[in-house]
Amino acid sequence: MAEIVCERDYKFELPAGVNIYRLRRPDITQDTVRRVGGRFGLRPTVDSGAFILDARGIAYSEASAWGLRLFRRSGGWQYRHATRWQADDGKGHLIIDDEEAARLALDAIGRYALPAGPEVERMRVERLHVAHAERRGTNHEERIVGVRVLFRRILDGLPAEGPGGKTVVYLDHERELTGIDHLWHDIESVHEPVRRLRPVEEALEEVRRRYGTGEGRVEVTGLRLGYFELGWDEDQEYLQPAYVVFLRLGSLDARFRMNAMVPVAAAVNAVGPIEPALPTREPQARRTG
Repeated sequence: MAEIVCERDYKFELPAGVNIYRLRRPDITQDTVRRVGGRFGLRPTVDSGAFILDARGIAYSEASAWGLRLFRRSGGWQYRHATRWQADDGKGHLIIDDEEAARLALDAIGRYALPAGPEVERMRVERLHVAHAERRGTNHEERIVGVRVLFRRILDGLPAEGPGGKTVVYLDHERELTGIDHLWHDIESVHEPVRRLRPVEEALEEVRRRYGTGEGRVEVTGLRLGYFELGWDEDQEYLQPAYVVFLRLGSLDARFRMNAMVPVAAAVNAVGPIEPALPTREPQARRTG
């Protein structure tokens, strides 16, 4: 049996006005590309650029190298410059502090009429490093060729947790915009208010059910309350609060460790699962002869 370790107590109060929301089913068509692309000055037509349609979504690109990709299941989109996004020109080096990077990113969000103000919260600023070294080790050079600023959605006073509910702004070594990723699931209506929160212990019990039958050590490193949003290629019907439990999984001899995240419904009146079920493998018949 795995050892489950939680060294602190977690308690949460339900903020006023927290709801369970029904999400709008994404309608991803060439008209959607034109509507979203219009805010960036793109003119998505077959005469101005190229469309690529596949199972994941629709992509459009222009001769300027700017392009847009929309994802069918989530409705999220990525606006990027094909040759400058996270690219290294071989000499550029960006020196910028977090506050300036965030200010430039918020300027871009405001310029393109994306949600800002109390609706978003800055999560962190990440720098893209490149390094170069001679084979004999006589010369080593490391540069920063760009940054990305991550923001997350705030809804009813709760932050977005999980892969969705994020806006990411990319800047190059010249502080110029090279891309924006936006993954917010559109809300259609309030399904119902959250009546009350489940006890945190029920979330920890779910962790024990998932990992308790294995071996090794499972350490709870954090637990947060927020709206859990799924990723680019996942359907989501409801947006609702979840306890998000962060774990460190270790082998019996402590040689191997990895991190994991388990979202568990936080509302007593939660609707359906918080995350999709893991795919199951069909058993294969034993070969004979």
